Amino acid sequence: MDYNRDVNKNWGPQPGSAQRDSNQLRGELISFLKTLGLENYYPKKLTLRTLLEINSTTVSNEDIDSLQAIPWAFLRKLLMIVFFSKKWH
Repeated sequence: MDYNRDVNKNWGPQPGSAQRDSNQLRGELISFLKTLGLENYYPKKLTLRTLLEINSTTVSNEDIDSLQAIPWAFLRKLLMIVFFSKKWH
């Protein structure tokens, strides 16, 4: 019987573990955003103005050659889909 009591006592989250988990997840998120080159947009939001900014990177249709290019290429394609879907409806 003592064994069951010890198991039940240690079952579930420990005091402060939710805060540690939250801090760990935030750290992992920031690390991931740095990998993608998006750390400047957290915790601030990416604005539509920034997204629609026209420069040599946004108008080129180059191959994706780095992890930092993936989010921008995805957003460019997404904006093109939104634009064309509104144009034809």
